[in-house]
Amino acid sequence: MAERKLSKEEFTKLANLKQKQKKRIKARNELIKANEEGKSEYFAKGNYGTW
Repeated sequence: MAERKLSKEEFTKLANLKQKQKKRIKARNELIKANEEGKSEYFAKGNYGTW
């Protein structure tokens, strides 16, 4: 498969998707960290697997 140059629109679309993905991962990691420190009400109620 030959490499082709992305158009500006395609590039910005992919970049935005990547940023959203990073934000989601960061938010999930913050939840997990808060749970480990015992600060999260989300996990305190036993809501595992409800996302």
